[in-house]
Amino acid sequence: LEGPLPGPRGLAVLRTCVVLNLRGNGLTGNIPGDIGNMVALEHLDLAENDLEGAIPSDLVYCKLLRVLRLEDNNLFGPVNIGQMEHLVELCAQRNRLSGRLPDALGACPKLELVLVHDNANLRGAVPPSLVNCMDLKRLLLCGTRIDPRSLRGELADRRDRRLAVAASEVIAHVHDVCRSLAVRAARGARLTHAQRDRGSVSYTHLT
Repeated sequence: LEGPLPGPRGLAVLRTCVVLNLRGNGLTGNIPGDIGNMVALEHLDLAENDLEGAIPSDLVYCKLLRVLRLEDNNLFGPVNIGQMEHLVELCAQRNRLSGRLPDALGACPKLELVLVHDNANLRGAVPPSLVNCMDLKRLLLCGTRIDPRSLRGELADRRDRRLAVAASEVIAHVHDVCRSLAVRAARGARLTHAQRDRGSVSYTHLT
């Protein structure tokens, strides 16, 4: 399949559709807002296409949605996810999403999987409301600017016990890395000065 998704109201005729799987095609254009009229939808997979634009906020009207897979597209803008009490999987990795993760994720109490890695312009803190997602098992933040150190309280304790959080090592350890490089640079400078004082013409390169 190639080209844009049908609209306007092209998807509204699929009111009784439970599973829509269009993964791995050549779909382009935006995800139409009238997708929110697919009130019986439980599984939506639009991954591995060339879709762009924003995640439509009208998805919140898909009250029965359990699986939302949007990875490997060119979607940009915020993570427009509202209260979706049946949502279990949110996969939006490898797009161009930006801004902060919404507090509304905490209003999705059945969430088990949140994959938003490799969206370089996502930033800010992990929403404290995620503590309400008692079944959350995996939160992937690699390749974003979301600070994993913003995990606080019960959410941080849960990470230690059973919540797998894969986060950007650059963010998580930036101070340690800078400190280490500073120490190595200082040592290298001292070594170079000592060699120069001994009349050596070689230079020390840090690796």
